[in-house]
Amino acid sequence: MKQTREPSILLIQGVSLPELLVGLVLAGFVLSLSAMTLINLGSVSTSSRTQSERRVHLNRALDYISNDVREARAVQLTKPSSWVDPSGYEAVFFLDKPYKVLDSSDEDPANDKDNVVGYYVKTPSVSEGWRTDKVIYRVYHNGSQYVVSPLVDGITNAVPPSCTGGGTVAGNAGLRVNLESAATQIQICLQGKTTADKLPYVVSSRVSVRNF
Repeated sequence: MKQTREPSILLIQGVSLPELLVGLVLAGFVLSLSAMTLINLGSVSTSSRTQSERRVHLNRALDYISNDVREARAVQLTKPSSWVDPSGYEAVFFLDKPYKVLDSSDEDPANDKDNVVGYYVKTPSVSEGWRTDKVIYRVYHNGSQYVVSPLVDGITNAVPPSCTGGGTVAGNAGLRVNLESAATQIQICLQGKTTADKLPYVVSSRVSVRNF
C-alpha cells in the first residue's frame, strides 16, 4: 500500500508576530539610514554649490576692480578736496580716471571729483538684505550727484591674511590694498564668506594703472 507523506510543518508554518516585528524594525532602520544618507548627500551638494557660487562672485568682484584700476591714471588713498564721503561708508581707495571713462553726459572736466571713482565698505542694515559683515561699494560723481553702487556682499570684517605686499596700506575690513609703486601699482585683496562651516575665501591680484 502506497504511503502518503504528511506535509512538513516547516513548509506550512507562517511567520510569527515577533519575527514580523523584528523584520519591520530592521526594514525601518535600513530605510531611515538610506534616507539620512540621501539627505546628507543633498546637504553636501547644496553647500558645495553655494561655496562655489560665492567664490565666483568674489573673483568677479576682483576682476571688476582690477579692470577699473587698469583704466585709471593713478591710484590715490586720499580723496580729492571737493569729494564728499557718503555717510556711513568707509573709504578704502580712489582712482583718478580719464574724463572719457565715466558714464555721464553731465561731467565737467574742470571739476576734479567728476574724474574720480572711490571704493568703500559699509556694514549693511538688516533691511537692506545683504550678507554681513561688509558690502563693497563703487562710488562716482556724475556731475550732479554721487552714484553709489554695491559691488559684492558677504565681505568679512577682518584683514585678508595673505595680503602682505609692500607699500602704503589702506583698508582692513575684508577689502585691503597695498599701494606698491608711486600710485601706479596696487595689490588688491578681498576676503569673503562662503558658507557658515567653511573658512573665508581670499582672492588677490596685483594691477598697474594705464601707462599712456
